[in-house]
Amino acid sequence: MEYSYDNQVKKVKFNIPVDSKEQVIALKEELEKWEQGVSLALGDKEYIALSKELDSINDEIIKQIY
Repeated sequence: MEYSYDNQVKKVKFNIPVDSKEQVIALKEELEKWEQGVSLALGDKEYIALSKELDSINDEIIKQIY
């Protein structure tokens, strides 16, 4: 594991149970997929336009409720 603090990189080693390690790896892979999906979505102008439209609709609904 590496972390950055004040522009320095430190390497940290520790022991965890195998099943926990497998869960951490699965979570990391899932987060990488989400990150890739977000990057693709942000590059898609149609997606961004739809997102803004839905956000506007959401704001209107919230105003009607409150």
